[in-house]
Formats: sequence, structure tokens, C-alpha cells
Amino acid sequence: MYLLWGTVDDAGVFAMFRRVKLWFDGLPAAVLDAAVKKGCWWPGWG
Repeated sequence: MYLLWGTVDDAGVFAMFRRVKLWFDGLPAAVLDAAVKKGCWWPGWG
């Protein structure tokens, strides 16, 4: 999953100026499961 930073102009156009790739393979499955149960994570996000 990528986390993006950027700006949106008056026309609604997004211009990215920074991006970072988030790695979740080091998180225990129980942590991700808890996030899904709390509604903090959508399984389709990656």
C-alpha cells in the first residue's frame, strides 16, 4: 500500500509531492485482524 501526500487545486486536481510504500508483512496477523474488526482497515486495500 502507498501513502501519498499532495495538494488539490481549485479545479480538484490532485498533485502528488511525496509517496511512501507501507509494508505490513512484519505485523502479526492478529493486529491486522483487529484493525479489520474495528473498521480501521479494509481488506481490499492491499
